[in-house]
Amino acid sequence: MKSITTLSIATVLASLAVSVPLDVFKRELFNTAAVVQCAFTYFTYGTLDSTCEHYILIPGLIPSVVFKDVDFDFTVADQWAPMVSSSSIVGTIINLGLTPTVTSIGINIEIIDNDVSVGRIKTLPKEAKAIGTAVTTSFDPIPMPVPEDARSAFSSLLMALVISETRNLRLLGTLDATFKIPVLFGKTPAKTTLTFGLDVTNTFSGFNGLHETSFLSVVSNNMDDVNKKQTLELKVNINSASTFGIKVGDVMFDAAGPTGPIGTVTLKDLELKQGKNLEIAIVVIDLNLPSATDFLTALTKGDTTVTLTGTGSSPANAVTLLAIQAIKVDVVIPKNSFTKAV
Repeated sequence: MKSITTLSIATVLASLAVSVPLDVFKRELFNTAAVVQCAFTYFTYGTLDSTCEHYILIPGLIPSVVFKDVDFDFTVADQWAPMVSSSSIVGTIINLGLTPTVTSIGINIEIIDNDVSVGRIKTLPKEAKAIGTAVTTSFDPIPMPVPEDARSAFSSLLMALVISETRNLRLLGTLDATFKIPVLFGKTPAKTTLTFGLDVTNTFSGFNGLHETSFLSVVSNNMDDVNKKQTLELKVNINSASTFGIKVGDVMFDAAGPTGPIGTVTLKDLELKQGKNLEIAIVVIDLNLPSATDFLTALTKGDTTVTLTGTGSSPANAVTLLAIQAIKVDVVIPKNSFTKAV
């Protein structure tokens, strides 16, 4: 265990001036020095008084918390309490001149968008691994209830995430860190879990309108001569760079060719995660529409673009409906792909 001298405290404070934003450094300068002393006392003698507990609750001692991914499942029974999980969260604790072993992390944070708290993530302690001042953990699926007075704001946030490249969100709350502390001077610390305050703003990657959607292949192609409907099952790829994963079930789009509407496209059991996502699309072409016939004719002459627009009829989920309706994406269909219906 390292001993903290006056020189080492000065070194820690000097490092903070570089690693922490200036406004945080100014606001926390006095308290940071106190926390360094509290840490030395705690990890040396195993004691932590109420004043020190107050100091470590001050936001700024954890300058960074990065979610590598956040997955939302909206197919649950309560649409306003989606299941949320993350496979990797990396938090950085300022250098206190000590390297204690962190064994688990519990999270209790609000997600704030445009000054509105749209939900709270509260987890049980989960195994954590520390390398230097960076601590990595995760959490299994838990419900995230959306406050009733924040439902409109949450739906608007989802819409923004779907159509935008990035979105800034404020994370406000606490992290409970459990430490492995050796017996010092014959005394085991009475408290091994400490609660740290958190107030950070992170930039999360959005879905950018699902613009990286591409046709892969036709699985089946059938014609209903009575109703003049052509139904195709396609494989498509949706490449997502979003921090967020999302599971919403079936999603329907209106489809249009060069001269107008051609029918509908339904993405079956839509679930998106970071990277490439193989999805099944059911295309129904309504040949009663002249523009649908125009589309098929154009497709015999060359690659043709289909424009997909989110509809008001799917999914039957008020939480994600606004986001789906905001989508408008072009997909290029290769020449002659749809022409062999049976």
